[in-house]
Amino acid sequence: MGRWHWHGVWQRAWTAAAQPSNLVHIGNGMAVCAMGSSDMLHLRSCLVFSNICNIGYSLMQRPPLLTPVAWGCFFIAGHGVQIVRLLRERQPVELSTEDAELFDKAFKAWGFSPRQFLRLLEAAPPSEVVKDKDEYLVRQGDDIEKIHYLMEGRLAVELDGVVLNEIRPGPGGWAGEFWGPNYDWVDRKHKWRVSFRCLDRCITAGFTKRTLHEAILVQGLPGELAAGRMQIYDLRSKLHVQRGEQYTPTGLPIPQEAAAPAAPMHHLALFYQSLLKKCVADGRISAEDQSLLDEHRRLFGSAVSEEQHQLFLVELGWTAEDY
Repeated sequence: MGRWHWHGVWQRAWTAAAQPSNLVHIGNGMAVCAMGSSDMLHLRSCLVFSNICNIGYSLMQRPPLLTPVAWGCFFIAGHGVQIVRLLRERQPVELSTEDAELFDKAFKAWGFSPRQFLRLLEAAPPSEVVKDKDEYLVRQGDDIEKIHYLMEGRLAVELDGVVLNEIRPGPGGWAGEFWGPNYDWVDRKHKWRVSFRCLDRCITAGFTKRTLHEAILVQGLPGELAAGRMQIYDLRSKLHVQRGEQYTPTGLPIPQEAAAPAAPMHHLALFYQSLLKKCVADGRISAEDQSLLDEHRRLFGSAVSEEQHQLFLVELGWTAEDY
């Protein structure tokens, strides 16, 4: 009697669990788990299981609901493709010693995955550039062909012979603008507005600017977000270097050797004035140039006040209304 008793209990339990309504509850429960997950692999896996439950519910109806079944299969296939991509992204990547050093110093902290970095290397392979002390990496007025990441040494940033800043390896180590989502390659020629002079023997990784830009665009939103973070923290670190400080992405200071005296504030104002002069040289100012100037004013803080900005405009024959 005992064996048949328990057999009947299990049979009734299985019959209750197999009710269509229970599949709906389980499927929706998995959807709720997906909604609360921040990990894309976990999220998509939960949604696949939720769709399987919904398919089971549709097949248990009399007659079976084939249209929801077809849509469920479509969603499972779509999530399956994305899960395969996520698993591929998480596979270990082998990098050479030089590439691993470049990744750790210039890309890793800002959200680039090793595989994203490998794709950048394949699409825009960098070249090693070596310059001796007092040699120029680039000169003011030259066409922008490459941007450089400083691996060793120090670079002085000069405008018309005046030293504005100093670049060192680590955060803030890019010589040139790494990323700009609205970079105009067709209607505008891009030239260096400053020079970079080596204060020591310098070694840089040089990337072709346009090729690197296109390689980031190909990676879609994840690549653009990582590039945007890198650009923001690169500018932030350069400002801290002016104050003799340098910071990691988490905000912790990086110990530095004694730094050269910070550039006086009026040098920043002169730099802004030169930018403004070039932007309004043809009698008009584009929205892109205006955005660039506003960003510099924000970064320079008290170095360029609103009154000083208007004074520069008057000297150039402009008014605040024209601007």
